Amino acid sequence: MAGTIDEPRRSWNGYVCPECRHVFRVLRDHDGRGVVCPSCRRMLRLPEVGEEPPMLVVPSREAPSEATRVHRRRHKRHKHHQEDGFDDDDRERPDDARMLKMLMISLAALAVGAAIILLIPPAGTFTGADPGEPLAGIAEPGQEPAAVTQPEPEEAEPAGPDLVTVDEVDDRFRPVIERFLTAPDIESMAAAARMPERALPRMRDHYGDDYAPPGFRRIVEGKVIIRKDGVSPVEVEDGSFDRRLVYLVEQEGGAPKVDWEASVGWSDTDWSQPGESRPREPLRLRARVKPVTYYNFSFDDELKWVSFLLESPDNEHRLYGYARRGSETDNLLRTGEGKRSQPFLVDVSFPPDNPSGNQVLIERASDGWVDLRE
Repeated sequence: MAGTIDEPRRSWNGYVCPECRHVFRVLRDHDGRGVVCPSCRRMLRLPEVGEEPPMLVVPSREAPSEATRVHRRRHKRHKHHQEDGFDDDDRERPDDARMLKMLMISLAALAVGAAIILLIPPAGTFTGADPGEPLAGIAEPGQEPAAVTQPEPEEAEPAGPDLVTVDEVDDRFRPVIERFLTAPDIESMAAAARMPERALPRMRDHYGDDYAPPGFRRIVEGKVIIRKDGVSPVEVEDGSFDRRLVYLVEQEGGAPKVDWEASVGWSDTDWSQPGESRPREPLRLRARVKPVTYYNFSFDDELKWVSFLLESPDNEHRLYGYARRGSETDNLLRTGEGKRSQPFLVDVSFPPDNPSGNQVLIERASDGWVDLRE
C-alpha cells in the first residue's frame, strides 16, 4: 500500500529461567543487561561470547540402533503372521487409519525438534553481562526440567527507566549507602541524608546519646529494585547482619540522598502516646496499613466508613483508622487489599467525641514512606 514502510523483521532468542523454569524470549541484538524474568521477576544474566550454555534437558539412556529396531519389528511381525497362518507375501497393505497415525507421529517429532532448536541460542550472542547474575537457559545436572507449555515464548522485560541496573547499584547507590550507615556521628549521618536541616534535629531526638553507626556489610543481591517517582528502596545488610530498607531519593544534578525518616520509620509522635494524649492537631505517621473489618463507636456505619489496621514500623503498636468510603484516600489504601500490610504515610486525627483511644480518622495518605509533598 502506498505511503507505508515495512518494519524490519525482528529476530529473537529463546531462554529458560533457572529460578522458575519459565520460557521467554529476548531480541537477538539486546546487549544482555537488565533482563528480568517475566514470571518470577528475577534479574538474569545472558550467555557471553564464546560461552557454551549447559544442557537444557537431562540426556536419556542410549536409544537402540536402527538395525535393532528393524530386526525387532520383523521378528514381531513374522511371529504374528505365523500364529495367524499367513506368510509375508500374504500381508495386507496398511489401511488409511494406520497411515494417518504415522503421519501425525512424524509431524509431532518435527515440532519437538524445531522447539529444541529455538530454545538453544548460538554461543556468543550477547556481551557485557554481569557474571554475578544467574544465567538464563540452564538446567542443573540431575534436575528434571519443567515441561514447556507456552505455545509462544513471552518477551522478557528489558531494563527501562524505572528499573535500576546492577551497574547503577554498584556505581551510584553503594557509596552513598555505605557513607550513611558508617557515619561516625549524627552530624555526619545528616550530611549524607536528604534535607539535612530538617533531619538533624529529628535524628538527635530519635537517637539521643545512644547513637552508634549501624555499619554496612553488603547490598542484598537478587532483589529487583524499582525506582518510582525518583525513590529507590534498597535492601541492605548492616554491621549486625540485620536486613533493613534504605530509601534513596534522586537529587537534581547529583548523587542520590538517603531519606532518613523513611529508612527508620520516623513519625511525628511516639506510637505509644497518641492513644493516651489524643492530640487535636493532625499527626503524620509512617504505618503499615491493611484493610480490616472492625467498626465500632463513632465509626460503626459500614456504608459510610472503610476500616484499616495501622501498625507501627516496629509492629509494637496498633491503631484502627477509618476513611470515608469511596474517597480518594479509601481507593489508595485499598490498592493492597488481600495482601500483607503495605507502607503508607498517613495524616490522622482523633475525633473529639469518640470514647476510644485507638480509633483515628485518616484525613490523607500517600503511597510509601518517603514524603514527597514537602
